[in-house]
Amino acid sequence: MDAFEDILDRIYEAAIVPELWPDVLDRISAQSQSVGGVLFAVSPQAVLIDEIPAKPVTRWIASPALVEPFNVFIREGFLERNIRTERAFKYNLIGSFFTDAEMLSGEEIQTEPLYKLCRRYDLGLCAGLIVQAPTGDAMIFDIERCHREGPMSAESLAQLNLLKSHLARSALMASRVGLNEARAAAETLGILGLPAAVLSPYHCFLAANEFMQQLMPAVVEEHATGRIHLADKKADQLFMLALSDALAAQTDLHKAAKQVFSVPVPAKDELPAMVAHVIPIRRAACDIFSSAASVVIMTPVRPAKIPSATVVQGLFDLTAAEARVASRIAGGETISEIASRTHTSEGTIRAQLKSVFGKVGVSRQADLVGLLGGIGSTRLPGA
Repeated sequence: MDAFEDILDRIYEAAIVPELWPDVLDRISAQSQSVGGVLFAVSPQAVLIDEIPAKPVTRWIASPALVEPFNVFIREGFLERNIRTERAFKYNLIGSFFTDAEMLSGEEIQTEPLYKLCRRYDLGLCAGLIVQAPTGDAMIFDIERCHREGPMSAESLAQLNLLKSHLARSALMASRVGLNEARAAAETLGILGLPAAVLSPYHCFLAANEFMQQLMPAVVEEHATGRIHLADKKADQLFMLALSDALAAQTDLHKAAKQVFSVPVPAKDELPAMVAHVIPIRRAACDIFSSAASVVIMTPVRPAKIPSATVVQGLFDLTAAEARVASRIAGGETISEIASRTHTSEGTIRAQLKSVFGKVGVSRQADLVGLLGGIGSTRLPGA
């Protein structure tokens, strides 16, 4: 087997085993007399979300020689102001490998901050390939040459373009696997009668089952940007915080203990009150193809039945003591009665109740009682 066929085999193996991409990038770089390569994902929604600039979510894989430089690239904020990516989309350089000279002038290459960073590591002259994924993301291959050795030769660029369709096909295969997994997760929850959706890092639908679609637009809305919102404005404020916290929990070890973020949603028309649960998806660090960030599950609440403390604790991430207080309040007990029955001071009960208010998203006992009217069946009326 010659070197070219060996690279092709490795490219298609990497579609199934993402851990192989660093080796693939290394082999491709060696073939084009380059230092190394990076494969990273960008989203069109990284530009603006509801007219608010969004910090891009970083998903990338690099050959060993470029791990340190790319970490610095991320840390110093160049993902948000990457002139290469901006120009490549502006000039529609999609489908074939392109070079810096096709995007920027010689003066820009000398003066742009990105290139100054690259020259710290004797890098800065690249060949890039953009692949549009079915998830809406763009997968970008960046092959970096030593700056002192000058631009990539026409021969080396031609060698890379022999691989372009194979790299694109492999990336698309991996991306479709991730999208199919998202759809399967939503449909599996639908078997249980639960409205569910899988969201991207920018809080946009990747998949939504039929029960979730039945809640649109009365309870759940999809804005023009593709981003999911709750129709109730107060609930939506908490929901946006929950989605942000869930995204941070994917990589923030300090948030790792909190697995579920729950938001109460008031009843509307014939639909019961619900609880929106946001569950982070913790993916492998090297899997840049699965753009799923969180699962949202809507649990209907049926009035006239008091939930158990265990159910309340699970729904709202309460401590056991807080859940008991919430359940007893919902059952009609006063703070004084709860303190007496549990042999606890009224001050402690009040403090626990205040904590419950903060986690559940209400400010009065009456609102708490109304919300915790009872957990009904998992199916919506008529489902």
